Amino acid sequence: MYTEYKHEYQDQPEHAHKIRRNYVYLMDTMNVQTELLDRLYNCGVLELTEKIAINQLTLSTKRCEKLLAVLGRKTSKLYDMFLEALGATNQSHVAHVLEGMLFRFRDENTTSFHDLVSGVLIYSLPTPDSRQLLWQQ
Repeated sequence: MYTEYKHEYQDQPEHAHKIRRNYVYLMDTMNVQTELLDRLYNCGVLELTEKIAINQLTLSTKRCEKLLAVLGRKTSKLYDMFLEALGATNQSHVAHVLEGMLFRFRDENTTSFHDLVSGVLIYSLPTPDSRQLLWQQ
């Protein structure tokens, strides 16, 4: 059973694997608002029917889920344009996580996130005002 599952996804592009590896983070973090969808439509990442289908969903989790499903089937060039659109909508941290430049993890004991960049834990984020240096390699 596992072998069949593994082969099913083997032929997918690298960006589809990046989306799958970061799925929970993307569902928790990415803001699929009108501005992002408009940018993705304007630059040709989304077709009009895809944009409308995503916009019609009322729950933000469903909007995000639908967008991620659509993006997984796009070309690498369109995925790169998606990363640029994230940056243009103040979500560059999401693009950095997808590209492996920034690693985020949730503290087991709290609801805060931590950022890890190339082996350096920069700060915890219990609140935006209380950034603390935690660990540096």
